[in-house]
Amino acid sequence: MKTILTLLLVSTLATSAFAQDSATVERNEYLKVKQNPCNAIAEKYDEFEQIRYVYTSFAPTSYEIKQSIKNGNKLPMYNCNLIKATEKGKVSFLLNLTADAEDEADDNNGVIIILKSGKRLVKPAQLVQTETENDVTQRKSMILLTAADIALLKTSPILKFKLYDTAVDNIEPDSRYQEFLCLFSRK
Repeated sequence: MKTILTLLLVSTLATSAFAQDSATVERNEYLKVKQNPCNAIAEKYDEFEQIRYVYTSFAPTSYEIKQSIKNGNKLPMYNCNLIKATEKGKVSFLLNLTADAEDEADDNNGVIIILKSGKRLVKPAQLVQTETENDVTQRKSMILLTAADIALLKTSPILKFKLYDTAVDNIEPDSRYQEFLCLFSRK
């Protein structure tokens, strides 16, 4: 019986230590990105399609979400990922936007991005898809950026965006903007 209690205690302590280590690692990763936004950039190579992807995750981290909840705020879920795809020497930039939605509307069109400078990137014909999984409905759109779009996004951070009828307006624009600049300049 004493051996079983000892094993249970050791198991509980190990699980607790793992949870604390995991939280510490998560916080350290968050701080690492905060100190140098270029640390948020990742890379992947698709061997089948022979396409190299370099991307940044423009979303609240789980650490940010936990801090927000701890402070009594509810942080809506969103993603705003900038993707650089290189295929046979040709480079394309895509902006992948996602936001939690309140209803299950049909797919529709229309994306508006407002920059901190007040300038707007408007894509009225851009497809916005609606997907529901595990009782969570999201609006999603993947925008192939033109040279003019890229030039505009280099001038000012994204402050907010709207996918059809779903708006997101609590983005951390300055640190995320630095991530975008790192990705735009990365070889």
